[in-house]
Amino acid sequence: MTWPTAPERAGPATIVVREGIDTFIRSWNDQLPQHKLNDDSGADETGPIGSFYSLTGLRYLVMFDIPKAFAEAGIPMETFKPSRATLVMRILSTPDSPQDVPLVAFLLTRPFVEGKGTWRRHVKWEAATNWNQAYPLVPWTKPGGDFATAPCATGIMPSRGAHEIYIDVTTLIAARFEDFHLTGKWFDPGMIIMRDTTFPNRCRYRMIFSFQSAPDRKPQRAPSEIRSPELYIE
Repeated sequence: MTWPTAPERAGPATIVVREGIDTFIRSWNDQLPQHKLNDDSGADETGPIGSFYSLTGLRYLVMFDIPKAFAEAGIPMETFKPSRATLVMRILSTPDSPQDVPLVAFLLTRPFVEGKGTWRRHVKWEAATNWNQAYPLVPWTKPGGDFATAPCATGIMPSRGAHEIYIDVTTLIAARFEDFHLTGKWFDPGMIIMRDTTFPNRCRYRMIFSFQSAPDRKPQRAPSEIRSPELYIE
């Protein structure tokens, strides 16, 4: 996706990354809204993270186009060492959760493919990512996504109301840059975000805005405020 204009920064950073791909996946037991585990999430501008029937059955995959952002800023990645990285996500006002939803983010170890369905229409799309497959003919090693268990980043989604949340993902982004400096090749399949099961909260799920909610994107064009995810890198 491409922004038609460059909006003002919502926070301080050397690099603000606002472009990439994302998708929502769900387990066989979590077909709510009406979305099966082998369907892609389509071009939905919003999606759920958290628990429904399964503790971590509602997951969000996001890959920020970091190389493009650095290229546009004229900053060489080869010599850059991130000191701080912050993931920003916006939560819808509804639905509510009985308790706050604790989140954990991990680094994906296998790329995913954004679905090509239509808004609110979830169909089986053989060329897209779902709960069982990363991309065509390549299943996840474990259903629900292939990711490294360390490092990780944690955050909290408040149980009620619209919010803008900030998650410190410095260790995740630093690990990507460290691999890049060692190998000379940028490999970043993205992050997977789900409910953090180390907290015994009796929570459900909250809905967040995706890249599809950015300005000039269908179905909602030119929202008055920034709603899609951002990554601040310092």
